[in-house]
Amino acid sequence: MKNIGAFEATGDALPKSIYLLIAADNIMAFQGTLDKLEADTQYQEDAGQYFKASDRELPDGVTTSLIRSTSGFPQLMKREDAELFELRIYHSNNEDALRRKVKMFNDSEFVIFDEVGLPMVFFGYNIAGGEMPCLTYLLGFKNKAAHAAAWTKFAGRPEWQRILKLEEYAKAMNDIIRMFLKPLAYS
Repeated sequence: MKNIGAFEATGDALPKSIYLLIAADNIMAFQGTLDKLEADTQYQEDAGQYFKASDRELPDGVTTSLIRSTSGFPQLMKREDAELFELRIYHSNNEDALRRKVKMFNDSEFVIFDEVGLPMVFFGYNIAGGEMPCLTYLLGFKNKAAHAAAWTKFAGRPEWQRILKLEEYAKAMNDIIRMFLKPLAYS
């Protein structure tokens, strides 16, 4: 089982939010995730602080999203040197708008991401969970300076400026949520 853990806050106390990314080859493999975690002694040891935490130290509940990879970015890419992750969630008004935004990535944006150094970890659209319809993706950077430089290059790309104006992609999303995450020791 491959996983990447990340948190927003640092220090001795538990962070406000913990994100665990678990990649599965298919839905049947995903079904066995909890059993595998229960049997994983390293996971049990690493999660010890979380398991022993009091109610006031923990966030309210657990949220799970099931995200399906797209044809344009089908595999999880581990970013060994990343010390900063950017999680982005793009909400769309409806499924057609989401389909058009995913097409925009598949047809053009992934190429631009590669050209400007926006290092993708995963990309997909949610098929279950509270954030629907939306696409979700994660980028991994060495630091904030690398993050800023890559996004500046992206914004100035002529191809980005061209596709941004295409009627086909108009109103393909209506909101972006961005979060910056740091890897946990067991990431």
